[in-house]
Amino acid sequence: MEVIPGSVVSNGNGARPPVGNGKDTKGRKDGGHEQVPNAPELMKSLPRLKGLLADKEAASAAYNKAKKAAAKKCGFQADVVHVAVKAFSGEKEDLELQTRRAEQLSLAFEAIAAAA
Repeated sequence: MEVIPGSVVSNGNGARPPVGNGKDTKGRKDGGHEQVPNAPELMKSLPRLKGLLADKEAASAAYNKAKKAAAKKCGFQADVVHVAVKAFSGEKEDLELQTRRAEQLSLAFEAIAAAA
């Protein structure tokens, strides 16, 4: 069998590698219609977004530090404190989901302990 130059597998029956850089140059879809990328508009947004990114990173660092301190004080693991904060913040669906998850984990660990 003849090997096709540029094929993925040595016997020539593979897919050809993509042409170009493989990136889609189409804009984001808004309401089902494709938007035309607008680089000057992006450049106008970048300074504000840069500041917001810095604020986000600072807030994230402060939250993580406070979460770890709270975990150390109360004796819970930091990820448990995080789930409790999300539940306390009023995310009812998350509270119900985490409650079911905790109940199921408890049942699973009881079964494992009983079998050991």
